Amino acid sequence: MVNTVHGGDWDGARQFLDELTTSSDRTFVVIALAEVDAGSTMLRAAAEHDPWAACVLARRCIRAAVAARGHGSAAVLSQQQIDEHRRHSIEAEQILTRTVARHPDFAEAWVARLTTGRRLGLDRSEARRRWQRVSQLAPDNFWAHTEMLQYWCPKWYGSWDDVEQFVGEAVAAAPAGSPLRALPAYVEIERWAQLEHPAAGEYFLDPGSMGRVWSAARESVGHPSYVETYGWPELEGVFGLIMCLGKQFPQADGHLQRLGDIAPDFPWSYLGDDPQHQLNLHRGDVARSLASMGRGRK
Repeated sequence: MVNTVHGGDWDGARQFLDELTTSSDRTFVVIALAEVDAGSTMLRAAAEHDPWAACVLARRCIRAAVAARGHGSAAVLSQQQIDEHRRHSIEAEQILTRTVARHPDFAEAWVARLTTGRRLGLDRSEARRRWQRVSQLAPDNFWAHTEMLQYWCPKWYGSWDDVEQFVGEAVAAAPAGSPLRALPAYVEIERWAQLEHPAAGEYFLDPGSMGRVWSAARESVGHPSYVETYGWPELEGVFGLIMCLGKQFPQADGHLQRLGDIAPDFPWSYLGDDPQHQLNLHRGDVARSLASMGRGRK
């Protein structure tokens, strides 16, 4: 699929997208295509008539906005970073606005508009309007839910009460085995990430926090009905990292073994700029702990 874009074959990439059966998979693949540094001229030409091409192009603009801003807090950003972030975000929003005007029921464009809305600081009423549209078109889109979870976090435009209400409603509506049942673990990661030391180091040692994570794992990736889809390493990474931080090393081992050498940017980038390095460090912690318990692999 990525090779089709490298080779200038947009029709092949589009056919692949058309054949995907879930909105979550389509969102993941569009974002993956946006990571390919090729085919920009092809995409711009196709975007005028093809909503898939427009969404990939918009996601590339969002990617550029994220790179320009970096991962620092707003207080440490330079004016150049702020301006570049906004310029790329506006370009993405303009592409998506034209797309939904031509294709008002194209779900992927509305999902991407959740991201541009957050990055442009659109108000809560507009965020809710966009979310309502996504809920109508793609109610079980996992990546749309993680985007709105970010919007409602205190570090952006909401509060923890907003986050808990949003996630509670999503979990209640999702069947057992759905990736959406993992969202409470995402909340716990966000709560942990906002803490300073030493509180951050102790957060997942709390039975209440870890209990919520255990429950989320049982109802999502650990449920018999769970089926791996595009993006599954992120879910395993979330649970693997939390189990490591909570010193639940035998359980962490299972999640990290399923990851293999895959180190998804989230959540490992919360620990540093090199996700693979962070994964390897924690895998080492797990191996040493298991060896000390006489449970190392032979």
